[in-house]
Amino acid sequence: MEDWRTRGELVTGIAVYMEGGGQTGEPNTADAKAAVRQGMGEFLRSLRDRARTKRWHWKIVACGDRASTKSAFLNARAQEPDTFAILLVDAEAAVKSPPRAHLKARDNWDLGGVPEEHVHLMAQIMETWFVADPENVKAYYGKDFNEGALPKHAQLESVSKSEIATGLEKATQNTKKGRYHKIKHGSDLLARVSPDTVKPKCPHCKRLFDSVEVVLA
Repeated sequence: MEDWRTRGELVTGIAVYMEGGGQTGEPNTADAKAAVRQGMGEFLRSLRDRARTKRWHWKIVACGDRASTKSAFLNARAQEPDTFAILLVDAEAAVKSPPRAHLKARDNWDLGGVPEEHVHLMAQIMETWFVADPENVKAYYGKDFNEGALPKHAQLESVSKSEIATGLEKATQNTKKGRYHKIKHGSDLLARVSPDTVKPKCPHCKRLFDSVEVVLA
């Protein structure tokens, strides 16, 4: 398929196909997908607003599990050639290669025909973005939030999934909202954390914004 650069003026919209919203068949999957879609919409609102200024269509699709996300993304590329489709999934492990190669090595996904700028990773898990902006997370949980329990690392994307999860649980366990819960709290936090704070600490987040900004230029 053609790269977006070869069809420039034909691009009329942007669509983000993201992992999240629960596994297919779980209770309240539709509500969970709607919530994470709204949260990601707020996190990416600067890009959304620019797309709307250009009168491009913009959508975020929360696809649930990883396999469903990949399928939805590939189907969109085949069926919506005028839309700049983006695949956005957790890295699940330390990233030592470009996103396509990483997903090939870890998940055996063959994305060889997909331009690299369409493929993006949310650190090892999305919650790394929350750890990158402790001030806004603290504002959400209140005075009993223990910021000191969060991982402190110059390269947050290298911190394992388990360490991020444990840090968030310990930091939130004494708050009125209770321990961090992905479905109950994740979407609200995603809407609150600042991309400008997250991007310098999470290079793959910055790469996502940079790639879309190039398309919107």
